[in-house]
Amino acid sequence: MQDQDNMVQDKENIRGRIRRFIEDNYLFDDDSSLSDFASLSEAGLIDSTGILELLAYLESEFDLKIEDAEVIPDNFDTIFAIASFVSAKRAAAVTPSPHARVTQPDVTGR
Repeated sequence: MQDQDNMVQDKENIRGRIRRFIEDNYLFDDDSSLSDFASLSEAGLIDSTGILELLAYLESEFDLKIEDAEVIPDNFDTIFAIASFVSAKRAAAVTPSPHARVTQPDVTGR
């Protein structure tokens, strides 16, 4: 249960950081009533250049590598979708693949 609570807190932290970035960079009036589920493209807040800026921010801020195939509206059209995507990428980065090989360092000096 503790791990699930930590995941929820982490996702909320991620969501808040993404929201602040979007508000600071794309929401130029004082109206902070943007829903986490509102389409950023339909609201006219983000265009193709804005997506590139957002991707650069996410990769830098959250130490991610976002693949071209992952850049789809389902992942980046709402604050909620972006936070979910980032949370999933971070979780995948810390969860070892069941097929990953663990190699031991050569301690013989050879």
